[in-house]
Amino acid sequence: MFQLNPRASIGSRYITYQAKFDPIDYANGAIISQNGAEFRLESDLYLGKLDKMLSTGLKPFIYPEFGVILGSGQRKVGYKGELATNFGNIPRFKQNVLTWGGHLGLNVGPVLVGVDATLMSTESADDAYKRFFDLSQSMTYYRYTFLARMVNLSVSKRDVLNPTYLTFDLEVSGETNNEGTLNRTRTQDRESQVLSKDWERAYERVRPGGVYDPAIANELLLEGDVKASYVAANYAAFHVGLVKSGFQLKLTAGLYNREAMLNYQDGKGDWLRTVAKNTFKGSGFGAATLTYNFGSGSSSAKTRRSERNSVINGVSSAPEVEESSSKERVRSGIRSRAVFMNRK
Repeated sequence: MFQLNPRASIGSRYITYQAKFDPIDYANGAIISQNGAEFRLESDLYLGKLDKMLSTGLKPFIYPEFGVILGSGQRKVGYKGELATNFGNIPRFKQNVLTWGGHLGLNVGPVLVGVDATLMSTESADDAYKRFFDLSQSMTYYRYTFLARMVNLSVSKRDVLNPTYLTFDLEVSGETNNEGTLNRTRTQDRESQVLSKDWERAYERVRPGGVYDPAIANELLLEGDVKASYVAANYAAFHVGLVKSGFQLKLTAGLYNREAMLNYQDGKGDWLRTVAKNTFKGSGFGAATLTYNFGSGSSSAKTRRSERNSVINGVSSAPEVEESSSKERVRSGIRSRAVFMNRK
């Protein structure tokens, strides 16, 4: 039989990326940063016996998870990075952003491999130069996550029935928009992407005879025929948490690299070394998340039934039925597996 183990979490979320490689050369490194709150409703899916999980206190070795994501926050454009363009400085402005989407993941021992797919959207800006950067036509945003649970230790005394656990996780994630890592960037009309036919048509249109014409580029910009392209990013982070009575408070610190696909064409070995180097040189960020696991009060019931017949002088009497039942309740949630953990 299958069993669900739902949880709800709310926490802060930080995202950063940069606008680059658009066909009219309007933006070449304008940094976008996003701060906000994110609500997630997720659940594990177990294919196994609850009694076994309760006796060991551990989740199964392999199980999937899924969920939905809702969020909101503030998006800041052009406050950092290369700000000079052929049309003057990139405008600095802020706008509210909404996000919604889903999550899928697979847990194998202490490791989680997962993906978030969300839509980001903002209101359309009145100014054409700001509208170039907005997400009024939405942006499909993906986060690919590799998370290793390193520590899950009880910090309570042995006699405590509801122990407190200390957790420590390491995470490496890549973030792309619309078409995934290989395409690197894509504009927001969901049709034009870097080196696609639409992108190349806009690129050629502003370069008649191979010579860049800023007047044509500005015309496309004012008409709204082009939108910003955004470069894939990645980050590395560690999470420290405390778990008690189904609640987990988790603090996160990490580093962002805004050009995850830099040197990708040089081969995967050189590319991965570049990613690692630039991530350690990246910008720092922090977050906090509070999670409640609804399965923290899990229980199991056992029922025993027996029948006994008496035979007297070859005649069987009516059966005597005996029934008994017992229930076991777990005060703290079943733990996720980790590399280092004690039995408690």
